[in-house]
Amino acid sequence: MVSFLKKGILVSLFMLCVFFAGPAFGAVTGITIDLQNLGLEIGQTGTLVATVIAEDADDKTFTWASDHPEIATINQNGQVTAFKTGGAVITATTNTGGFVASSYVSVSAPTIPVRGISLDKTALILGIGETYTLIPSFSPTDATGKHVLWTSSDDSVAAVDITGKVSAVSLGSARITATTVDGGYSAYCDVDVINAIVPVTGVSLDRTALSLGVGQTSNLVATVTPSDATGKHVTWTTGDGSIATVDFTGKVSAVSPGTTRITATTVDGGFSAYCDVEVINAIVAVTGISLDKTALTLGVGEISQLISTVMPDNATGKHVTWTSSNNSVATVDFTGQVVAITPGTARITATTVDGGFSAYCDIEVINAFVPVTGISLDRTAITVDVGQTSQLIATVSPANATGKHVTWTSSSNAIADVDITGQVSAVAPGIARITATTVDGGFTQYCDVEVKSPLVPVTGVSLDKTALLLITGQTSKLNATVTPSSATGKHVTWTSSNNSIAGVDITGNVTAVSPGNARITVTTVDGGFTAYCDVEVKTSVISVTGVSLDRTALSLGVGQTSNLVATVTPSNADDKHVTWQSSNNSIAEVDITGQVSAIAQGIARISVTTVDGGFTAYCDVEVKTPVVPVTGVSLDKTALSLTVGETSQLIATVTPSNASGKHVTWESSNASVAEVDITGQVSAVSPGSARITVTTVDGGLTAYCEVSVRTSVVPVTGISLDKTALFLSIGETSQLNATVIPSNATGKHITWSSSNDSVAAVNLIGQVSALSTGFARITVTTVDGGFSAYCDVEVKTAVVPVTGVSLDKTALSLNVGETSQLITTITPANATGKHVTWSSSNNSVAAVNITGQVRALSPGTARITVTTVDGGFTAYCEVEVNTAVVPVTGVTLDKTVLSLSVGQSSQLVATVTPPDATGKHVTWESSNNSIAAVDITGQVTGMSPGNARITVTTVDGGFSAYCDVVVRSGSAPVTGVTFDHPSLSILVGNKKTLGAIVWPADAANKAVTWTSSNVSVASIKKVFSSVTADSSAEIFGESPGTATITATTLDGGYTAQCEVEVVRDTGGAVEGGCNTGASPYGISGLLLLVSPFLLLLKKNK
Repeated sequence: MVSFLKKGILVSLFMLCVFFAGPAFGAVTGITIDLQNLGLEIGQTGTLVATVIAEDADDKTFTWASDHPEIATINQNGQVTAFKTGGAVITATTNTGGFVASSYVSVSAPTIPVRGISLDKTALILGIGETYTLIPSFSPTDATGKHVLWTSSDDSVAAVDITGKVSAVSLGSARITATTVDGGYSAYCDVDVINAIVPVTGVSLDRTALSLGVGQTSNLVATVTPSDATGKHVTWTTGDGSIATVDFTGKVSAVSPGTTRITATTVDGGFSAYCDVEVINAIVAVTGISLDKTALTLGVGEISQLISTVMPDNATGKHVTWTSSNNSVATVDFTGQVVAITPGTARITATTVDGGFSAYCDIEVINAFVPVTGISLDRTAITVDVGQTSQLIATVSPANATGKHVTWTSSSNAIADVDITGQVSAVAPGIARITATTVDGGFTQYCDVEVKSPLVPVTGVSLDKTALLLITGQTSKLNATVTPSSATGKHVTWTSSNNSIAGVDITGNVTAVSPGNARITVTTVDGGFTAYCDVEVKTSVISVTGVSLDRTALSLGVGQTSNLVATVTPSNADDKHVTWQSSNNSIAEVDITGQVSAIAQGIARISVTTVDGGFTAYCDVEVKTPVVPVTGVSLDKTALSLTVGETSQLIATVTPSNASGKHVTWESSNASVAEVDITGQVSAVSPGSARITVTTVDGGLTAYCEVSVRTSVVPVTGISLDKTALFLSIGETSQLNATVIPSNATGKHITWSSSNDSVAAVNLIGQVSALSTGFARITVTTVDGGFSAYCDVEVKTAVVPVTGVSLDKTALSLNVGETSQLITTITPANATGKHVTWSSSNNSVAAVNITGQVRALSPGTARITVTTVDGGFTAYCEVEVNTAVVPVTGVTLDKTVLSLSVGQSSQLVATVTPPDATGKHVTWESSNNSIAAVDITGQVTGMSPGNARITVTTVDGGFSAYCDVVVRSGSAPVTGVTFDHPSLSILVGNKKTLGAIVWPADAANKAVTWTSSNVSVASIKKVFSSVTADSSAEIFGESPGTATITATTLDGGYTAQCEVEVVRDTGGAVEGGCNTGASPYGISGLLLLVSPFLLLLKKNK
C-alpha cells in the first residue's frame, strides 16, 4: 500500500512535471498581416487582416495599434483611416504569447483633378516685336496638377513659349491655346498683330514759368517725344482755376492775382510737364530813376556797388540795364557792380526797361597794385586710384592780389601728373607731392598724393546654358562666368523659382524633381548681376540623335558676314538648343544665331553642338584680306607760324579710312629752317620759310604745310569776351569765347575765374555752369600781360519737375522682426522737389517709416509704395515676411538597417530636428549605387547583392544619419519572427539559449539583431546569426529582476520579444526546472501545486 502510494505520488508528480514542462496543447505560435505596405490618401480608409498562427488555440485574440495615430488610426476590425501625410506603423499583438506583426501605412495628400482653365486675356492686340505673358487660372484653385501646354494656330504671326509668353512676329491674327495636361481642358486668346506702336516717352513745354497781368492770355506749346510717337494727345489742367485757366489748346488766361501751376499730361503714358504761372495786378508805369552816387573814384582792380531807385515805388516793371561808356576803363554788371580796369574815366548809365529813363555816375580810375602774400590748397593729402583724376584748387591771398598766376609741379610724374589747372592724374601706385607756386612772390603749398591700384568690380555674369530640358530625377551642371575675368570678387549665389520642379545647389548642380518649368538664377554677390537658365522637366523626352550644317566650308573677305543654318535630328526632338563656337575668334567670330563674322585673314573652324547629346557639326571658314588702295592724304594744318625753338605736331589723314596701307613719309624743303621727324613733328630751327611734305607709300599721294619761322615774340595787348552779361537758370551751362589781341600774339594762354564759384563756376575752356541763385562775375585773364575781360552772370532758380521714381529693390523677403532700408531714386537727378511719402498695403505684416525703413511684423505679404509729392509718381516693393529662421540641429532615419532583394524598394523617412526648423531640405547618397540606389525622396532600391550605406544629410547644417542596407539575391521576403520561448527564468550567474525563428522558412535573409531592455539584469553574451539560417543567442542572468529580449529582422524590421526573469538560487529549485517558458504559472506556481504531494510522500515513508 505504501509502496503503491509512493509510486502513485511519483507518477502524479511526473505527470505534473510533464504538464508544466512542454508547450500547452494548441498554443499560439505567431501572427501575420496580409499587407506589409498600405498606401492611402488623406480621408481614405483601408482594411488590414491579421491571422493568428495556432492549432486549436483557445485564445486567438489580438490587439491593433498605431505608432502615429495623428497620421493613421486602426480600429479593432482592422479598418485604417488616413488623417494627414506621413507614415505610421500598424501592429497586431496576440493577447496570448505577445507575438507581433506589423504593416507600414503611407499617407499622401489627395489628388485634386483639374476641372477647367481660363486666361487673363481672351483677346489681345500687339505691335510687331511686342510681347505679353498670358496668365492661366485653374478650377478648382487647389487642383494638384496645374501643368499647361501652350500652342499657337500660326507661329509666323504670334508665337508662344512654354511660360505663356506671346511674341508678335508679323501682321495677322492667331489663336493662342492653353491646354491642361490633367484633363485636357482648354482656354483661348485671340491675338491681332498690328504695326508696332511707338509709345510716348515724355513731354516738355516751351516755357516753365510765365508772368501775366490780370486779363492777359498766353499760349503754351507742348512737345511730345519721340517725334514719331503714335499717340500725341495731351490734356491740360490748372492747379487753381480762380487764378489762371487753360483750355484744350494750352491757352492760359489770367483771372486774378496769385500763383498756380499749369500741367500738360500725355494720354499715352501719363507723362507730365509744368509751367508755373504768376498773375499780377494792372501794370504801373515807370516815371523815372536815380542813383545813390553820381561820381566815384576807384583804384585799378577795386569794385563798388551802385544802387538804383526806380520811381514810383509801386511801378510794375523795375528792370534796369547797366552800361559803361568805356569798358576798358570801368565795367558794370547787370546788378550795378562797377569794376575799375585801367586808369581813365568812364560814365556808368542805368536805364529803365520800362520808359527808357536814365541816371548816370562818372567814374575815375587810378593806378593800384596789390602784391601776393600767400597761397593755400583745398586739400593737403589725397588718395587716388590708378587711372582716376582729382582736381586741386589753389587760393591766392589776398583775394584782390593783382597777379594770381600759379604754376603746378609733381615730384614724380611717373606716379602722379598735374596739368596747368591743378588737375592730378594717377599714373602708377606710389606717393608723389604736388606743388603749387605763385608767379608773384614764389609762395608755395603742397598736396601729398597716394596712388593705389583700383579694385576691379564685377560687370556681369553669364551661364553656359540659357535653357535646359531634364527628365525627372536627372541632374545637370550649370557653369557661371563672371566678367571681367579680372574681377576682384567672383562669388555667386544660386536660386530656383520652383524647388518642387527643379532644385539647384550652391555649385550650380540642377536636379529635376517633378514635371514643370522653373527658372534657375545665378546672382553675383558683387553688384547683384544675374543670369538665367529656364529649365523644363519632363517624365520622358525625345532625344537628339545628330546635327548638321547647310555648309561645311565657307570663304569670306575681312568684314563680311554669313549665316550658317543648323538642322537638329530628329525634327521632333524635345530639346533643339545648340551652341556655336569658333576655333579662333581673332579670325572668325560666330554669334548665338550662327552668323559668322570675318575678322582677320586666316582659317577658323565654326562648331555647332547640340545641348542634348553633345552632337557636333563643323564648317571651315577661310578669311581673306581685301586690298583697299589709298586715294588721298591731307594734313590738319596747311600753314604754320613758329618761333625759333618751338615745335608743332602735324597730323596726316589717309583716305579712305580703311585703306590697307597707311604708311607715309615726311620731308622738309629746307631743313635749316624747319625740320620734320618720322612722326610729323615740326621743329623751328632758324628764321625763314619751308614746305613740309607728307607722301603716302601706297600711291605716292602728297599734302603740304607752309611753315614760317620767326624770331620776335608778339606780346598780348588785350582781351575781349563775346558776352558781357549772361542770364542762366540753375543747372544750365553757357560757353564764353575769348579773343586775345592782337590776333598774331605769340602767347595766347588764358585763365578763367569766377567771383563766386558757389553761384557760377567756369572751367578752363570758358564753359560757365549755373549752380545756385545769385550773381557772379566771370573773368578771363591773359597769362602774357595779365589783361582781363568780364562777363556778369545772374543765376535764377529753374523748376525741374519730377518725371519718375524707382526703388533699389522691387521684392524683399524678411523674417519677422527684421528690418530693411529701401532707397529711392528720383528722376531727373536735378528735380526741384524730391519729397516722397511711404505707405504699406498691410501694416500688420510690414510697416514702413518716413525714411523708407521696412519692418517685418508678422508672416504674410505686403506692398510698400513710395509716391512723389511732385507729380504723384509711384514705385513698389513686394515684401514677403516669413517666420523667424529656426536652424536645423540634427536628423534621424526611421530605419538604421534594411534588407532588400534585388529589384525591391523601400522608403526611408528622415526626421529633421527641431520639428519647426525653417529649412528641412535634405540630400540622399549611397556609398555604392551599384548595390543600393537612393532617389531624392529617400526611396532605396536593391540593385545587386552586397552591402551599402545610405546617408541622409541636411542642407542646413550638414547633419547626417545612416542606414546600412543588405541586398540579397533571393526573392522570398521576411514576413515575421518568433522566439522558441516567449519567456525564460534564469538563475543569477547562469545562461540559457534563446532561438529566433524567421518566417517563412525559405526567407532569403534570416539575419536578426538582438537587444536587451536591461543589460544589468539579462545580457546577451553570444549571438549565432546567419543570413541563411535561424539565429540564437545565449542569455546570461546578471542580477535579479526582469528584462525584455528583442530580436529584429534586418529584412522588414519585424520583432519578437521574450520576457526574462532572473532569480537567485535558494537551493530548493532546479535551475531551469521543467519551465521552458510555455507554462503560465512559472516555477513558483509549480512548487505550490506539487508541495501537498511532497508532504504526503514524506508522511508515508
